[in-house]
Amino acid sequence: SEDGDRHVFWGRARNAIFARLEARGALLGIISVANKLGQADFSEADRALVAALAGHAALAIQNARLYEQQRRNNERQQLLEQISRHLQQTLDSDVLIPLILEEVNTAIEAEAQSLWLLNNETGLIVCHYATGPGEEAIKKVTVPLGRGVVGSSVATQTAIMLDNAQD
Repeated sequence: SEDGDRHVFWGRARNAIFARLEARGALLGIISVANKLGQADFSEADRALVAALAGHAALAIQNARLYEQQRRNNERQQLLEQISRHLQQTLDSDVLIPLILEEVNTAIEAEAQSLWLLNNETGLIVCHYATGPGEEAIKKVTVPLGRGVVGSSVATQTAIMLDNAQD
C-alpha cells in the first residue's frame, strides 16, 4: 500500500519533497529530498527549486541515455561495416566465420562462441565453429531441430538469452 511504502522508505523523514523526473513528455522517475535542515518544514520556494532541478536532471539523464544509445548504435554499425568488408574479401566460410565471430566477440566481450548450421536433409544442427572452454567437445555436438536451446532457437527463429546457462 502507499502508506506501507511511506513507512518503509520514509520512516525517519520529518518532511519531504517529491518531484517528477520528466523530459520531453517521458516520465523517467522522481527525485526526492527529505528532512529540511534547521527548519521544521520545506517552503514553497524549496518545492519549486526541487521541481526545477528535477526538470534539468531529467533532461540530463535523458540526454545521457540518448547519447549511450547512439554510441551503441554506432558500434553496431561499425561492426556491420567490418563484417561487410570481410564478406567482400572472401567467401571461404572457413576463413569468414572466424573473422565474423571475432568481430562479434570484440563487440560483446564473450568468453566463448560457436556457430551452428542446420543440415536440412537430416534435420540436425551441427556445430561448425567454436572457441573458448570446451570448444573441441562442442564442435562434436549435433542437435535435433527443436531440441534444447540451440534446436529451439533455430526452430522458433528467435534469439534466446539465458541468464544462468547452468540451470
